[in-house]
Amino acid sequence: MLMEEERTENLCPYCQAPVPGGLPVTNCPVCGTPHHAECWHENGGCAVYGCTGRVDDSAQGGRRHSAPPSHPSTPRSSAGPPRVAPAVSRRDWLPWLIPPLLAFGLALLISRGTSCRHRKRSSPLPALTAPSRPTPTPTLVPITVVTVLIPESRFTMGSKAGRPDEHPLHRVELRSYRIGRYEVTNEQYGAFVARANVSPPPSLSNPVLNDPKAPVVGVTWHEAMRFCRWMTSQHGKGYSLPTEAQWEYAARGKHNRSYPWGNSLGPREGHRCNRGGELDSFPYTAAVGRFPAGISPHKLYDCAGNAAEWCRDWYSSDYYAVAPMTEPDGPPTGRFKVVRGGSWETMALEDLRCTARSKAPPDIRLKAVGFRVVCEP
Repeated sequence: MLMEEERTENLCPYCQAPVPGGLPVTNCPVCGTPHHAECWHENGGCAVYGCTGRVDDSAQGGRRHSAPPSHPSTPRSSAGPPRVAPAVSRRDWLPWLIPPLLAFGLALLISRGTSCRHRKRSSPLPALTAPSRPTPTPTLVPITVVTVLIPESRFTMGSKAGRPDEHPLHRVELRSYRIGRYEVTNEQYGAFVARANVSPPPSLSNPVLNDPKAPVVGVTWHEAMRFCRWMTSQHGKGYSLPTEAQWEYAARGKHNRSYPWGNSLGPREGHRCNRGGELDSFPYTAAVGRFPAGISPHKLYDCAGNAAEWCRDWYSSDYYAVAPMTEPDGPPTGRFKVVRGGSWETMALEDLRCTARSKAPPDIRLKAVGFRVVCEP
């Protein structure tokens, strides 16, 4: 036991190597503990717990300090310097501190993850909200078309002085019906496009033709009929395009006028209708109803000029010779549909007559052709 104690006291407190062991030795000027000189200077002084010996003390020739009481774990021996525990530097204890810190951090993360999973599985508290109210559905105002009642009637259809397809004159009987006082406008057709989710005609984006109150033009015959079917679904009664006979009687009346307003049209009469030229002050379409001097006997506007109008019938140049007397509605098939009334492009006065007939393919778009509707009385 004494041999082990003597061997322990002759070790350097820092490197635990024998002192002197062939190396320079420095004794602590305070407690006298021998150290290897390199360890003494590298660590800045004495390694004995509680000793205040420092490098600068030995440099000053062994400045003495009162030695503090020795650590209880290092009892002094009567045979020599006190037995000291080796000092532990920061380099020695730092590697031992890192693993516990990592273990603590990992445990903390695991505990937080577990608590988060528990929170997700738990049922959330119901939110305190006010009772919901149903969102009111906006009421869409139905598209209205002003119509005029045409009573049951008989009249002579065609013209002696007109073109060959206006011959022969023949008697026609019609049941009562209602017909639009005005041509269908851009505003009305635009509302139909938005609500029925159909493609708009190019004229609705043309700045010279898309006045909301002007007649819609550039629609095909099929699109005009689609508008009529949609109106039927909205109003609960049948809408359609007028037959050629219905259109002619509503435009000229029972006295068989040549024009809606009478039997003549002077070359300088620009106040009667919107036609080709600059007499009427409208280079393109005008708002419907702008020409009260051109009103028909049944109070219809723009039966001559502004927009020419699709009719329901297929066109045939010799149809009048075989047409039935009651409710004629045109031949069963054909290549063209009837167009009536002239337009803002019409220059020839004879093309504005109530009996003048024109034709066009049903799938064509013409910037001068629009329509008006008829419906059940």
